Amino acid sequence: MRKVKYISLPSKIIKEIAAEVGCTDRTVYGAINFRTDGEQPERIRELALKKGGIVSHKMVG
Repeated sequence: MRKVKYISLPSKIIKEIAAEVGCTDRTVYGAINFRTDGEQPERIRELALKKGGIVSHKMVG
């Protein structure tokens, strides 16, 4: 098993971030689950934390 980092957010906030950044909900999910890298995912993660997101970990595998 391995530990995976993610940002916990309500779906309402995910939709707000998608609208603000101009992307899809799926793009936001990829960013907050640390599956994507780059300028846009970093901006999404920053917004998620500012809007009350909490960095958490889960065990998978």
